[in-house]
Amino acid sequence: MRTVMIGSGGHARVLADILRLRGGLELVAVLDDDPRTHGGHLGSVEIIGSTALLERRPRAATACVAAVGDNHARARIFNLALGLGYHLPSLVHPSAVIARDVSIPDGTIVCAGVIVNPGARLGVNVVLNTGCSVDHDVDIGDHAHLHPGAVLAGGATVGAYSYIGTNAAVNPYLTIGKRSMIGSGAVVVEDIPDGVVAYGVPARVQREWSGA
Repeated sequence: MRTVMIGSGGHARVLADILRLRGGLELVAVLDDDPRTHGGHLGSVEIIGSTALLERRPRAATACVAAVGDNHARARIFNLALGLGYHLPSLVHPSAVIARDVSIPDGTIVCAGVIVNPGARLGVNVVLNTGCSVDHDVDIGDHAHLHPGAVLAGGATVGAYSYIGTNAAVNPYLTIGKRSMIGSGAVVVEDIPDGVVAYGVPARVQREWSGA
């Protein structure tokens, strides 16, 4: 399937490698809203222009991958591509360990070394970044992002659009609200409400946050 990728930074390079390993998807074009990237390349594939070109089906692409770490920007791309009729494939690195009863919804990215255990539920357009761990019966909302090495213990919930920072840990059966950010290395020992930044050991709410 001919595929266009949105984004050309480091995260895009990671996703391009997963796409190559996955098979069945051919990267034919890259789009990026930073005009300084236009005419450059992601690997051997040219960055041909901005996301406005999606409407023109660049190089006859029928699938779209949003290679953007920012949750709200990634959600906008996901919804735009969906509205234009693109297929939004999930990408799963072959080294990831995914329990048999876990579904990987549209647009969701599972990077190298990720573990997802039985009963976990993943939303659309989620990023499970390198080496993170999602234990049994965890629930992750749409457009959330677990950064490298993050750990969610069994039964934890992460709300839509939230971030769990690099090497952060969330204890069993706790809830991280929607549009919240857990800082790198934090240890979450109590529920975190919607729309805040929390960090530290143990994690404490530091300020309100719009999530954007």
